Amino acid sequence: MNSICRAWDRWVHGLRFDLVVSPGINRLDAETVLRAMGVLRELPFHVIAAGDDSPESFRETAKSLGISERCRFEPSREDVLDFHAAADLYVSPTGENSFGLPIAEAMACGLPVITSMHAGVANSIRDGMDGFILSQFDDFQKLARMFQRLRADEAMRRNAGDAAAKAAHQWSWDRNAADVWELLKEAAGKKLPPTARRP
Repeated sequence: MNSICRAWDRWVHGLRFDLVVSPGINRLDAETVLRAMGVLRELPFHVIAAGDDSPESFRETAKSLGISERCRFEPSREDVLDFHAAADLYVSPTGENSFGLPIAEAMACGLPVITSMHAGVANSIRDGMDGFILSQFDDFQKLARMFQRLRADEAMRRNAGDAAAKAAHQWSWDRNAADVWELLKEAAGKKLPPTARRP
């Protein structure tokens, strides 16, 4: 996604901030992101959050943190490319996720991503290279520090986004199925008694 396309999408969406954070709307993700934003009220961050959960509780949290004017809540849609095009960073510090397809989609679009170690996709992310991983999904102080670092270092954002796109394009269902099959064979081998195992 080049800077011209991003600038156009921001103009269309009425965004004038130099860093846009895009979490999915769910209780765990949005709460952590909003609290991190609250720590950084002096910096020009803007949130676009898209999802199916009601945003009312998040609006209350944003209001209490003094960041309501920087938060935009949108219903989910199949085509999220325009949201990604307007963003510099995708954040999903999830506490429960089987794989994290939205994270993989954002990476494929060339966005640097922040997630937590609980996301299944975190196993495929090289922390600090093609993405960034929180050890605790609700650690908003550390998330705020990540925001500061990535905002200050445009080259880091660009390099992480480029690496994320390359990594995501290497993933496939066939490769994922093969990896799962190897894990299942390994688990089965550990459960079998020694006499039942093949040499």
